[in-house]
Amino acid sequence: MNNFAVDVVGMDGDTLGVLQSLREIPGLLAFTVLFWLMFIKEQRMAIISLAILGIGVSITGMFPSIYGFYFTK
Repeated sequence: MNNFAVDVVGMDGDTLGVLQSLREIPGLLAFTVLFWLMFIKEQRMAIISLAILGIGVSITGMFPSIYGFYFTK
């Protein structure tokens, strides 16, 4: 991730710091999974999560800008 961010996107220390801060948000949102598990079975939740992860990783290379990189990470 760091090689792509520095070489392709052109990020520096400040923008990488913002990126690291934004990467913490999904960890905090993981607590909402407990709420969703009251309505969705575990296997379906795992499939949905895996699909969202795959889509996010696959579109990362399509946005070689700082804001695109923030959005996909």
